Amino acid sequence: SIMGQERVSMAPGDGVTVTPDLLIIHDIDGPGHATFKVKVSGGKNYAVLGSWVTADEGFKGTLHVPVTVSDGEYTSSPFETLIFIGEREQSPPEDGQGVFFVSTGGNDRNAGTREKPLRTLDGARVKVRHFIEKKPLPGTGITVFFRQGDYYFDDAVVFSEADAGQEGKPVTYRAWPGEQVRFTGAKRIEKEWIQPAPPSITARTRRAGVRDSILMVDLKNNGITEYGTINHVGYGVKNAPIPPANIFIDGETMHLARYPNSGNFNDIESSKGANTFISRSKAVNRWQNTGDIWVNGPLSKAWEWKKNRISTISQNGQVVMQWKYHSDIERSEATMFYFNILEELDAPNEFFLDREKGKLYFYPPAGFHENAEVRISQSSEMLVILQGAHHLRFQDIIFEGTRNTAITINGEAYANQFEHCEIRSVGLDGIVIKGKNNEVRNTLLHNIGANGIVLDGGDLRSLEPARNLVENCIIRDFSQERKAYNPGLSINGVGQVIRHVELYNGPHMAVKIKGNNHIIEYSDFHRAPLEYTDMLAIYLNTGRNQLHRGTIIRRNKFHDVRAHWKQAAGVYMDNETSGVVVEENYFYDNEADQNGWSTMIHGGADNIIRKNIFVNCSFPFFISSRLNGYADSWFEGRLDRWQQEFAEGASDAHFYHYPELKHYFDDEGDTPEPLVFEYKIQKDKEGEITNYWDRRVPSTNVFVDNLVYNEHPGIFKMPATDPSKALENRGFYTVKNFRLVNGKREDNLIHSNNHHIHTLPRFKDYDGCDLTLLKNKNMALIEKLPHLPAMRSDRIGTYGHVGVGE
Repeated sequence: SIMGQERVSMAPGDGVTVTPDLLIIHDIDGPGHATFKVKVSGGKNYAVLGSWVTADEGFKGTLHVPVTVSDGEYTSSPFETLIFIGEREQSPPEDGQGVFFVSTGGNDRNAGTREKPLRTLDGARVKVRHFIEKKPLPGTGITVFFRQGDYYFDDAVVFSEADAGQEGKPVTYRAWPGEQVRFTGAKRIEKEWIQPAPPSITARTRRAGVRDSILMVDLKNNGITEYGTINHVGYGVKNAPIPPANIFIDGETMHLARYPNSGNFNDIESSKGANTFISRSKAVNRWQNTGDIWVNGPLSKAWEWKKNRISTISQNGQVVMQWKYHSDIERSEATMFYFNILEELDAPNEFFLDREKGKLYFYPPAGFHENAEVRISQSSEMLVILQGAHHLRFQDIIFEGTRNTAITINGEAYANQFEHCEIRSVGLDGIVIKGKNNEVRNTLLHNIGANGIVLDGGDLRSLEPARNLVENCIIRDFSQERKAYNPGLSINGVGQVIRHVELYNGPHMAVKIKGNNHIIEYSDFHRAPLEYTDMLAIYLNTGRNQLHRGTIIRRNKFHDVRAHWKQAAGVYMDNETSGVVVEENYFYDNEADQNGWSTMIHGGADNIIRKNIFVNCSFPFFISSRLNGYADSWFEGRLDRWQQEFAEGASDAHFYHYPELKHYFDDEGDTPEPLVFEYKIQKDKEGEITNYWDRRVPSTNVFVDNLVYNEHPGIFKMPATDPSKALENRGFYTVKNFRLVNGKREDNLIHSNNHHIHTLPRFKDYDGCDLTLLKNKNMALIEKLPHLPAMRSDRIGTYGHVGVGE
């Protein structure tokens, strides 16, 4: 199948050859299976000669060119390749002919020339709109240059269809070359406002030796009054409230004074119910309870993270919290910390904000100097909203400091680009994209409160792809405000493309995926998850709707996670997730105390894990059929849900792309009847279900052609084979919950040609994270796994410059 394409554009009168290199191709038989041949079909506004495409004379715009690929045996479904026809390259227009200037010293009543610049983004938007209304767009579009400085936003600037450019003639908003431009919702704290904190404050801090390091700013007397409030958010709670004001120094976010100073710990000596516990450390007794001290973390199930305010603290260390957790507090499961505590202002990079008096106290980070930029987020509004706009470009801009989401592109917006930008220090999401053909390239996102990038769009019924693209970006230090289920990348809808992304430093999952036909490739995932368990780097939980499938995760790195219990860098196909391909990835240097999965299938069907390399991973692969285990009582309800989803959402496109769905509700031994969404449960005298084994324990998952090496065999943390034979350790992977038909156990996994070796393969540079195998040093291994020479670790990750400037 064709999953996506490279960007293809040309000037009128030129032509282009559509080759396999211009397409993102997935072959169900595996990577490197065949040489692909392209067939291009005719259509409107262009001519075809073989695979050579030329636009009709005078045509400008977008060609929609149907293309198929063949591997010699099978042919893909048609893919609508987009070829953009614009103007021939022209010299940039002069002032007043499509070029405008903005400066912090300008005025929105000015003409917008170099000598008389505008002052704000909104003023530039108005000027551009008037130009579009009166004149045709110049051959290279319109460019708005921002001169160096901070452009503060009280409210979002909203772009609509009236502000749009055209294909080949974008409207570009960019920094003047070599100058730093910020679109910000934060106010600067001037250095003359900063003074040592008074003894009445420092005396309350726990560590006397650090009191001289604590500084103070009287925010209220300097006109900064928006502090916000800490909110009850988390699992089972509406997460809508805007986060409170935060402090950041030189672009890096500080955190409210907390105990312990870093990481999480288990402070539960004993518990009572869902909101009361006894502190093990009794640290709570040294704090003055202000009524605004909080607990952060899951105190029950590993995924039930929330923020919870402390109501009372008793002398015996009993803590009563204002709101109950979803489940009762469990002593063995808590991974928590306390925060917003003046007495714990005792470590670099911490702050405390007295909201009533409007005073800030902070302990600056190492290397703090008088010229450091100290800022406090103020605006509760987004910075930029693209509402139906298209063909807009933002380049070399820093977006920062809002307590809200920085940028939103709604479902009607398309063909917009953010390139060489930086998005940082925002309270909620970095950028939310719900349109189609939008791109984020060469951009750095960091110190993000919730999701780094959210992608949505495409049609879940027709499977028309959105083709939103994230390429050559770095996303780090995300989920700082909403610590669970807010990943660096949240992927939804149909046909999103992620390529050459580096993603790291997150407390929970790095990527969350729902929907259909996404592709994640050539990306580098590490140091995520860092804090919370029962989670891997890429998390899929789509089993409630079996129509969601077709995602490809290939040619990526997952490495350097040192964790506890059930977490490691890898791919987690949870709760009957089906139809995922995980191929040609590198998993290495990932350890966990127990059950540190690198790849896991948890009850789903039609998943393929093949041609991957696992090096020094505590648990390479695990497959479990949970509907024949602890969740067997849920099976009948799952069938009800699946039947409803098929009846309401299935289309011809689903059965074309996923032919296995035609027989999804066939029972074993029945005459197959495609497209019948009915089932009939059979039970024995004890009420146990005796049929539908293919749904309870799927046998169509594949684990083949994988390579496993562990330098220290003791690194494996897999459980021993269960005496009941419900779980079997196969040396380097584990299978759980087999089917038992007529008393005979049947395997729930297709597996072959997997190799657990005991000699380190000769990699190009293992210490330098280049796991490309040297062909002439691994001949015996390559004979068994001939795909290995084609795997190129050095092509994974970012390339060139990421972020603003060059």
